[in-house]
Amino acid sequence: MGIDGITERIRRDALAEVERIRHECLSEIAKLESAFEHERAKVFEEAQIQAANEREISCQRSIDRARSIISQNILSFKHDLLDNLYKSVREYVESLPTNHYRDIFINALRKLGETEGTIIVAADKDILNDDFIKLASDKIESDTGKKCNFVLRKVDESWRGFILEKEKIRHNVTLDAILASARERTEEKIIRRLFSR
Repeated sequence: MGIDGITERIRRDALAEVERIRHECLSEIAKLESAFEHERAKVFEEAQIQAANEREISCQRSIDRARSIISQNILSFKHDLLDNLYKSVREYVESLPTNHYRDIFINALRKLGETEGTIIVAADKDILNDDFIKLASDKIESDTGKKCNFVLRKVDESWRGFILEKEKIRHNVTLDAILASARERTEEKIIRRLFSR
């Protein structure tokens, strides 16, 4: 075999080797492209899932915020409604005829169980006056059989009702105290009745 034959054979072998390497590279490129495509699809799917989750979380936060605002508004409405209800009760009590208004405080004094002390009045000095002391004393004496000895003292203040002082004891029987006590006793029942579902 001559030099031309050897050269031709080397050239053919080199071309065959180049072709083999080219096929090998193309195969490797195809594998890399497939792996890349698989990874890209996986990342894209994860990104879509994450975006969907974030949208859902964002929507849920918006819903929760809206529910919280609605709950606060409802609570505020209930509170305002109760305040208005008790304000109406106060206005009703304050507008009672004198004898009915006095009866409220006569009964409150009777419940205290006291038969003596200083009854201090302010804004109600024209209603809770000497006549009130006599009526209250008569009812307490009739209930207990004990003689009453109440002293009336008038002060220039704006509260309604009275305060009974006996030695170191001070009973707050003002309209504010009576209504606050009534609210404390009745508010839960009223809430259940007005707002139960």
